Amino acid sequence: MNLCFRPWLLLLIPTLLATSAHAKAPEKGVPTGQRVVIELELPEAYKDPAFRAALQADAAGEHRQGMTHYARAQRRGQCNPGSRCAWHWRLSREILGQTQEVVAAPQRALHRNNLAISYANKLMALRRDLGKLSSVVSKKALRAYRMARDMAEPNQRSDILLGLASLHAELGEQGIARYLFAEIQLKGLQSSTELGNLAYFYTTVGELDLAFEALEKALAKDDKKGSYRTWALHSDDYHRVRHDPRFKKLMQLY
Repeated sequence: MNLCFRPWLLLLIPTLLATSAHAKAPEKGVPTGQRVVIELELPEAYKDPAFRAALQADAAGEHRQGMTHYARAQRRGQCNPGSRCAWHWRLSREILGQTQEVVAAPQRALHRNNLAISYANKLMALRRDLGKLSSVVSKKALRAYRMARDMAEPNQRSDILLGLASLHAELGEQGIARYLFAEIQLKGLQSSTELGNLAYFYTTVGELDLAFEALEKALAKDDKKGSYRTWALHSDDYHRVRHDPRFKKLMQLY
């Protein structure tokens, strides 16, 4: 991409240089994680100042401020349906709404789990579009998952642990991810979404054969509207395998 010099390009230098995340020390008795290198991906829409400001606000955890910038980007034609801007706008809106649900019912594990999922989705979206992980958003996601886990009923625990394990894997903490995964009751994962979450986890740890096996089961149980197929196509969950012939084949079959 050819870019002529602009003063604001100086603001992008930290973003362009920061392309790796480091594992944190695990809890006692848990193997250490691994370093993960993040590829920089700079979308065309990032040149829009409103979208750029929205992403930076999100990365700082200022999602309400980010929504103001997304609204500006929308008025400038940068937030059309199907765009990265529209995807970020949706995730920020969900984070704000789910935060209010947690405030209203702080002891409900489901609300905290939903918030954790949205934070994790936002973290992955920011990584794709900024080329680095947001430490602020990752901390919020981890905290929400852990609180959901600690107050979950037994029948909720496996699904929450699966999300938490996937997040640790995304952060490069493979040892912690596999340690948590060992606690999961895999037979209890039956719905399309649960099996899809399992497929996503396997992609984060590089078990692609198992990932596609779980993804096929998820798609086979999908509803008539193809809700999970739509999610698989448009979310960031399968960014690692989007160009794999097996992924394309499954999307054509279902």
